Amino acid sequence: MCHKTDKPTESSDAEYLTRRIARDNPELLERMKAGEFKSVRAAAIEAGIVKPRLSVPGDVSGLTSAPYPPSLSQVGAGLLWLCWWLWKIFTIPRYLKASS
Repeated sequence: MCHKTDKPTESSDAEYLTRRIARDNPELLERMKAGEFKSVRAAAIEAGIVKPRLSVPGDVSGLTSAPYPPSLSQVGAGLLWLCWWLWKIFTIPRYLKASS
């Protein structure tokens, strides 16, 4: 019985990626051997074998400008604005239709 984990088909494996590059794109393999890429993964990304990863910084607390959780006054102001906006959207068109 063969388990899925027994197969060396992970795309992060450098040997596997090198074999794929050699099979699919020999010109890129020559560039890789010449030292044009900083890693096998970088060459695999250019070959389209691997999708680039998006890296997120470890500390993301400074990415938001608003404090979390919002204070009660901020929530109240937001609800007040929402009520005003809904009233404006749903009542003003009726007055315009009635006066026409």
